[in-house]
Amino acid sequence: MTSGRGLVLGWGPPEHQDAPFLERLWPAVLDGAVKGRGLSVNVDVLTAVLEESARDCLNTRRRRDELVEALSPVVDAADDPVEAANKVVEAALEYHTQQLVGNGGVCRLGKFHNVLYVAATMAVTHEAQDSGVVAALLAAFHKCEGGLDRLIGPALLGPRISRLLSASQPDVDTPQEARSRLEYFLGHARVAQLTLPQPGGLPLSMLEAPLPTLQGAGPLYTAVQAGEEATVLLLLQHGAKPVLGGQCCPLLLAVTRLSTYTRATLSQCPPCSCPYYPCICLLKYPIDYPPQDIAVLRLLLRAAGGYCIPNHPDLLHPRLLMDSVLPSEPPRLTHWARYSLRTALAAAWALPKGTATLSLPLTMLPFMDLVTD
Repeated sequence: MTSGRGLVLGWGPPEHQDAPFLERLWPAVLDGAVKGRGLSVNVDVLTAVLEESARDCLNTRRRRDELVEALSPVVDAADDPVEAANKVVEAALEYHTQQLVGNGGVCRLGKFHNVLYVAATMAVTHEAQDSGVVAALLAAFHKCEGGLDRLIGPALLGPRISRLLSASQPDVDTPQEARSRLEYFLGHARVAQLTLPQPGGLPLSMLEAPLPTLQGAGPLYTAVQAGEEATVLLLLQHGAKPVLGGQCCPLLLAVTRLSTYTRATLSQCPPCSCPYYPCICLLKYPIDYPPQDIAVLRLLLRAAGGYCIPNHPDLLHPRLLMDSVLPSEPPRLTHWARYSLRTALAAAWALPKGTATLSLPLTMLPFMDLVTD
């Protein structure tokens, strides 16, 4: 019992594998400074910090945060903190690549992979601006994990649900913080024009790449399923497509969810003596549609071009048209103008900031950015 790790039991000195990262970091940094590398973090420093640590030393959020807190003063003390943050990400990528190559091209997981999540936190916290490096980090996650589920899942589903699905505590505490991270990575993926390889198919952008742990659904579909209105708006503003073929169509999902809710509500309608079905009672029975689902549908319709919803009661309940949940008239010309401009900007990797470069009055920007109708 006395040989147990001190950090786990909460008493006694920690074993060497559980020693704070700070104890190994500064000697390695100072040794690099003596050798003329300055006070910076490179792959040699990370190797010195992690080589004697337990394989699972970065499995928990607490230990990843501990390494971030140890690295942050080195970055803050640099003449150019942003460039120092870029170098930390580069060092983590090089460390990960070395371990990958040394293991026959197979990721060793554990600390050898989780160091990338430390790098992701450092990049966001210290606002690393090298889009090529950040894109390489995203590509490394995708190559080893087959998707970006664990990285962007908290923004799509919320941190709590994401933790249940991924069996790993995310490095964020609130949905707002998760969305800020997602926006950061989407921005750099756009600048680098990052595409992620797909087995048996063409490479896809970060907005379109399927999430394996979520049955291959895309980010927008997942956010619609979770009813995350703010995340849906963020993804649409960056160019996510609301209308797709097949079962993973975000717009079809939003309509189906409301149709399901409508049927469930009408099933509570008191029995009547009407001789026909559906009767007039069902057409007049009040339905209090969920505001969040209505808001998500409105956002999708703002970004959609032409779409066709199959005429099936399980997918499209007639009450959605009768209650004007879905528009019964074609969109206005201004909608098609917005759709055409945004489609062209998306093809040029220019969303969402590209709308501000158009020769339009400032009062038109909320309309162009899908904030208003």
